[in-house]
Amino acid sequence: MIVEKVWLFWTMDYNEWSSKLIAKMTDGPWSHVGIGFTSDNGKEFFYEAHVKHGFHGPNTMYSLELRNISHKRTMCKVYLSYPKEAAQAMHKEADRWVKSDDHNSYNTIQLIWMALNERYGIPVPRSPKRMVCSEAVAKLLRFPNSLQMNGVQVMDLRDKTRPIDDEVTPNSAWARYCEIRCGLGKYTAVMGD
Repeated sequence: MIVEKVWLFWTMDYNEWSSKLIAKMTDGPWSHVGIGFTSDNGKEFFYEAHVKHGFHGPNTMYSLELRNISHKRTMCKVYLSYPKEAAQAMHKEADRWVKSDDHNSYNTIQLIWMALNERYGIPVPRSPKRMVCSEAVAKLLRFPNSLQMNGVQVMDLRDKTRPIDDEVTPNSAWARYCEIRCGLGKYTAVMGD
């Protein structure tokens, strides 16, 4: 299978108290974000960091749609303009994370730190082996560092108030994505917007 496209999705479950709490704490409409890929045969699949499963995938698009329908979730899906080589590199890295012990556990405590950071500016402790959904997506989008050298623009979901991946929330990732797509920010935020 050859991966050709990269896409992101954001979801909000209005029936789940934890989703409502995450959206409220991070000042936005979303409680979750994940990354997906489209293969050369048109099949779509995704990866996500989830409290019940850690970082996992590949999951079928059907399973995401079914979950959204059964939970009455709102979802937004956006395609990114990465070249195939970058999409393939991100997909390989996501697979490596699933198979390794380095990135496959979820960091529930980090959600509390993220809320404290959003409200009071308290720094989020780094957690290299444990991730939340938005941190995983932010890291994967910047993964193909060698492609930056070859002129490929790599989307950076960090911003001036969240300069490390551990601080990126689903809603800050959404705001940063919208900022970039509207032409209000450069792809690499931390390097000097």
